[in-house]
Amino acid sequence: MITRKILLTSLFVVSGYSFLHAGTTKTLEETIAEKVEFRRKDPRKVFNMRDLFSNYDENSIVEQAEFLTNDPNEVIKRLGYGFLVYAGRKSEDQTVRRRAVETLVNGLVDKKGDYVLQMCAKTLRRSHTRKNFSKKAKTVLRKKLHDIAINPGSFHYSKYVILIVGVADMQTEMEFLRTLSNQRIRNKPTINAGWAGYAMARMGDKEAIKKWISSVDSVTDEDDKVGIWLGRSTYIRQPEIVDYIKPYLYSDKMFRSRGGDVVPAWYSSVAAKCLEEMIVGFPTIVEVIKAFDKKRHDDLEFANKSVKFVDFHRNYCRQWLESQTSIEMKR
Repeated sequence: MITRKILLTSLFVVSGYSFLHAGTTKTLEETIAEKVEFRRKDPRKVFNMRDLFSNYDENSIVEQAEFLTNDPNEVIKRLGYGFLVYAGRKSEDQTVRRRAVETLVNGLVDKKGDYVLQMCAKTLRRSHTRKNFSKKAKTVLRKKLHDIAINPGSFHYSKYVILIVGVADMQTEMEFLRTLSNQRIRNKPTINAGWAGYAMARMGDKEAIKKWISSVDSVTDEDDKVGIWLGRSTYIRQPEIVDYIKPYLYSDKMFRSRGGDVVPAWYSSVAAKCLEEMIVGFPTIVEVIKAFDKKRHDDLEFANKSVKFVDFHRNYCRQWLESQTSIEMKR
């Protein structure tokens, strides 16, 4: 266990070369101290996080990162949260991921335009699922959620807290969210009402899901519907949303040209990206590229046909989906 005293001492160690040249000859405390000193001198300094996590114990890194998030220097605080963001996204150790999340929820601070708030909110919403939220993390979220209800519209973090409550699948807060979704000011829904409905849909509320699908259906510009609203729908991660997106995977339609040198994208490509984000095991773009290259290498007839990757990608994803007897959502 790394003590605070050791860390405080190590933070003032000045080293000669960057971590990339250090190998594993330095202790974790020395390596972190070096990174801190470099960041103090140059706030724009970028480090190779993968090397750090490959050479040292992840739990120990997270422990030191938690301490750094309390540093009064904003630059060092961001560095600490940066370690936790990486740990939460990349670690395969469930204990590490849950511990990172416990500190990341504390980064949802009530400060307009705060960089830490944006970084933590984005990571918690996009890189985590309900299994990563411990009882401790949910307690913090619950407190923040109830603060929002007391003073609607007065908290800068309200949108993010509501959405992350949905990600954490806090079913105990469903009725509270329902009340929030009906909240009015001067007979108009508060901005938090819409976010609450969105979170309820993520948590499986059928009426909220229907309402969301209806709102997407009302978008008259199909390019906007596919290019913008399908992507937003992936937050919900319910079978009804998969059924709504699936027809676009079978579409041969392209977005209209915007002019210039921009090559229009295909509806099917957007649909595949959405389904990849929602469904466990759905083919990733990297997997499809590897399969495409292998097919061209192994099958001369296929290679001579000059099949376009977009067509191969579309068919590959369709065939995968059709072969499934059931699907599991990333929740």
